[in-house]
Amino acid sequence: MHSVRYAFIFYAFLKKLFPVLDTSSTKGDFGRIAIIGGSKEYSGAPYFAAMSAMKAGGDLSYVFCHPDALIPIKSYSPELIVHGSLQWDYIEQHLWRFHSIVIGPGLGRGDENIGLMKNILHKAKENKDLRLVIDADGIFLLEKLINEVKGCTNVCLTPNRREFKKLYESVLKEKLDESKDPIIGVTKLSQELENVSILCKGKEDSISIGSESVICDVSGSPRRCGGQGDLLSGILALFLFWSKRRGDSPHDILDAAACSSLFIRHLSARTFKNVGRSMLALNMLEEIEKLVFDIDKM
Repeated sequence: MHSVRYAFIFYAFLKKLFPVLDTSSTKGDFGRIAIIGGSKEYSGAPYFAAMSAMKAGGDLSYVFCHPDALIPIKSYSPELIVHGSLQWDYIEQHLWRFHSIVIGPGLGRGDENIGLMKNILHKAKENKDLRLVIDADGIFLLEKLINEVKGCTNVCLTPNRREFKKLYESVLKEKLDESKDPIIGVTKLSQELENVSILCKGKEDSISIGSESVICDVSGSPRRCGGQGDLLSGILALFLFWSKRRGDSPHDILDAAACSSLFIRHLSARTFKNVGRSMLALNMLEEIEKLVFDIDKM
């Protein structure tokens, strides 16, 4: 197990993770990310996930949402490619485009989405080059699809502590001992799911893929505004692709998860320093370009 206490070490790794920009690149080379989520009630979550990936340096972000969320999300930014459908037959014909997929932000927990989640998991099992992040409502739906997710080593779950406890107890059929170090439970669940990666968000972020684990204990901010998890899921999806693209680490998923945790924690701290108690996810989104600029200057 490793502890990310010394930020400068991982800033150096972040610098290595970022692909070199050159004139021979074409649109899409640095990341085509899809977000599956968004409903009448929740249109902001997929927006934050999609835009964070682009602000960090991804080329294209697509959103597949409920028709009721189509116009709101389109109106937030002309940068996004937004499809007003959550029908599997429609989504499937576009999957070949994407390096990474996030499913869950603002999706909704209705049973009508279980089939969609099941099909996405089957595609992830078929295509090991694809990277899949399951967040928010996707974590809730996953409780009914445990057998489908087992062994999907290209999948990363991003539960908060409450979501993790519920999933842990559903899968392992035992109470989570919250008096123990969180990494113990995270590692146990990852192993039970046959090496599915887990990034459990909390006071410290606990990250595990089977027997390999990392604790990210770099300070963030005391502000807990909504949308921070959505920003993380988009950044993680992008970093998963970049880490795989480098092709020089046997732990590319673990590396990407640790870097994503560090990135968001530092982003939160920087933004809070400038904005204070009034900090919102929109402020953090605007700060991403400044943080990326500083990393590029290193």
